[in-house]
Amino acid sequence: GTNSFSGSGYGYLRNKELNSEDFLSARQGLPKAQFDREQWGGSLGGPIVQSKTFFFTAVDRSTQNTPFNNSITSQNAAIIGLPSADVGNINQYLNDTFSMAKLTHIVNGNNTLTASYAMTYDVISNFATAFATQSRQGLWHSIDNTFLVQWTRVAHEGNWLHDLKVAYLPRNFYNTDRDLGGAPLTPDGQLRSSLAPSVNITNIANFGGGYDLLDMYTKPVQATYSSTIFK
Repeated sequence: GTNSFSGSGYGYLRNKELNSEDFLSARQGLPKAQFDREQWGGSLGGPIVQSKTFFFTAVDRSTQNTPFNNSITSQNAAIIGLPSADVGNINQYLNDTFSMAKLTHIVNGNNTLTASYAMTYDVISNFATAFATQSRQGLWHSIDNTFLVQWTRVAHEGNWLHDLKVAYLPRNFYNTDRDLGGAPLTPDGQLRSSLAPSVNITNIANFGGGYDLLDMYTKPVQATYSSTIFK
């Protein structure tokens, strides 16, 4: 909401060279697990029409790979027939994107109109359970959108404030099992087609499992009006 352009930018980085090896992996004789995290973003705002119409935009992106030690030993994996990819450090990841844009228009000294949009998109591989293999890894997708229009009016010589907001907030969330792993029940990449059963061997390994899908799509609409009187 200013008559000059301004913005910002940033970036952060971490990787396995900045981490020490976790205790369990060291006891198992495993190499230091891969770890990466990157986050970057920026913003920009300024006038479209001087003293009348303004814009503001921002974006933030983060990606992270985080290994999780599932406590499965190579000896037990060999007995069961699990591949080496199911032993020790199994990678998890998170991808997150946020973006927004806002447009503000000053109709006159007492009336202001604002329109904005925001979006968050997450992709998460959920895995962090002991003795679980790749075949037990799920994949979550979450897409949130927000569309908002706002009208603000100042009346009665500045003593009465009217505020009206109308928003549409669709959300799509779904979770699927990843089609990874499968041995010794089925070849890699055939978990879904074979509908392999789930096998749990207490404190040894949990593997297998067929395909399932959780899908939720909501489309709420909200309208709020508030009135504030100053005395």
